[in-house]
Amino acid sequence: MNEFIQQPLYYTMIWTSIFKDLQQISPDDQSFVKKIPAPIPKGVKRLRLQCRPRSESIFAEVDIESRFQEYIDHPWVDEAKSQIIRENFRESFSRKIHKNWSLLVFDNEGRFRGRWDPSFSDWKEIGEYESSCGFEDGLIGEGVWHFHLSTTTKKVSTQIQIDIEAALDVPENGASCYKKPLHLFEADANADNQLAWRLGELHEHSLRSAGRFTPEDTLSIYQEIGYNFLALTDHDAPPLKALQRSFSIAVLRGQEIRWPFGHALLLGMRDWMPPNADENPDHVGELIHETHVQGGLFGILHPFAIQAGKGESLWTIDSLNWGKVDLLEIWSGSWRQRFPEILKSFDLWDKLLNRGHHIFGFCGKGSGEPANAEILEQSPKTAVLSEGLSEGSLLSALKLGHFYATCEPAISLHIESDYGEAFMGDELHLPANKPFVLYITISQLDGAYLRIKTNQGIYCEMPASSKKETQLKFYERAGNEPRWFRVEIYRYGRPVDDLLAFSNPIFVRPLSSVQ
Repeated sequence: MNEFIQQPLYYTMIWTSIFKDLQQISPDDQSFVKKIPAPIPKGVKRLRLQCRPRSESIFAEVDIESRFQEYIDHPWVDEAKSQIIRENFRESFSRKIHKNWSLLVFDNEGRFRGRWDPSFSDWKEIGEYESSCGFEDGLIGEGVWHFHLSTTTKKVSTQIQIDIEAALDVPENGASCYKKPLHLFEADANADNQLAWRLGELHEHSLRSAGRFTPEDTLSIYQEIGYNFLALTDHDAPPLKALQRSFSIAVLRGQEIRWPFGHALLLGMRDWMPPNADENPDHVGELIHETHVQGGLFGILHPFAIQAGKGESLWTIDSLNWGKVDLLEIWSGSWRQRFPEILKSFDLWDKLLNRGHHIFGFCGKGSGEPANAEILEQSPKTAVLSEGLSEGSLLSALKLGHFYATCEPAISLHIESDYGEAFMGDELHLPANKPFVLYITISQLDGAYLRIKTNQGIYCEMPASSKKETQLKFYERAGNEPRWFRVEIYRYGRPVDDLLAFSNPIFVRPLSSVQ
């Protein structure tokens, strides 16, 4: 579907400054949000916005070594392994400290008009017919606008210089206009009704937040490389409603919400969920409910990522009602740069599965690295067994757990029994002591080994074939307690074995009686 919008031709503009402010978020503040009023006079046609942070001295005040030791605290990480990520940790931590805030812009009627991200450097503009990427077009209404300055940590003091400028000299009769197509999303536009594996990415940003390219350019890059779908999940920004051109790659609408205690993924959302920086985990259940009402999925992102604020807790086993959570990001970014947090995420996932939660693990790029061919070739991909490429089909497959994360291998995991079959993500109900067979097939693999995990620990660890497809068959009997099985695949390396892929679990649950 195409909708046409009127847009003025470019003209020379004389900018007049109408608002400047210097704000500081103190460690003693009780709120994570400051609401800054900005009176906008009559006759303004365009606004310019720029935020200049003043926080150069903060990095020196932080004990980097103690944070590093907290980050690498895992039994698997020895001194040799920790050294390969030490420098990357310091660089990443520095970026976290200097990018721990955002500014949301609301007009005189309380409508969201855009957000400023610390990754931005140039001016952003809001206009009646055309705005910068991530900012909403529309009239510049006279009255008090508000800027919501929020931080993702209370432990860092940041001063923000806010410069707002307005154009007052646009002719009253406007300029010449032309028409530009705007391609709106349709939920089933890409349906093809064929069950097949689809490769995609579930956690990517554009210029609307921490990304490097516009949504259109980001989609073009992924499409050219061969991805089948892409979820654009910009920080605290409304889900995309339209694009400047159409694409064959499927688009999943999404949003990443950032809180001081962690980040969350809202996938498949139609409507914007405004971030509340004063939120706490006890209230997140209401947001999860609204996400499900809209037909979306709720996921927890990088639960053990590098933190900007000392002593702040991210997602833990007891911090949330995990029974409502759909997805958990296990593999975020580069394995070689972030393996301590990925290992901790695996441990958290196993504990949640052991508590009976059917939460599915996924991978996501989700970083400020540019979306180019070199980066994406090294990034893990999500392989989804879906009946089509519509947003609805992909979300349904994700909800069922019919997907896995991979940089290279293809994984098949299924169970057969006299009482039925089950595929990766499924649950098979069996009477106690009844036999079943677990089949695991690994292909496209070289110089690697696989580890099979269960609720009882490591079930099996063995080399994979480098010359042919690895096909495994395990004979088991159902017990009196639920069981689950999942697979991790690694390539031998020094000093760190490289993670290549992991599957979602398959479940076996006992039946008390069978007719």
